[in-house]
Amino acid sequence: MTDLTERLRLIAAWRTRGGPTPKQACPSVYETTTEAATTLETLTQENARLREAGWRDAKDAPRDGTRIMLWLREPWSCVELARWYEPWGVWLTERYIPNETDEMGGIGADVPTHWMPLPPAPAKSALEAK
Repeated sequence: MTDLTERLRLIAAWRTRGGPTPKQACPSVYETTTEAATTLETLTQENARLREAGWRDAKDAPRDGTRIMLWLREPWSCVELARWYEPWGVWLTERYIPNETDEMGGIGADVPTHWMPLPPAPAKSALEAK
């Protein structure tokens, strides 16, 4: 339980018979409730962003060369990092780099069923901690 959660529970207990007085519970009700509202708003926005970043229908995947994650239908049933390669009209995985002498290859446009944007890279501080 966080300090903010504890303070909010104390504020809620004020009206309880035998509970702490406002001054005992939390000397700064305004600051606590303002902090709680700000935290709730931030978490709500982050939750919406994370929900939006989930799996999406493959027909809506970007076809501009952006690297994304693709879910491939059976029999593959796996995730591939890929980008759309317009000259051939296919998805190219990170393992395949075409050159001018290659014959057409890649993942057919009808194979992926879903896509997801790549998550952001880890923060520098998280990388340094290892």
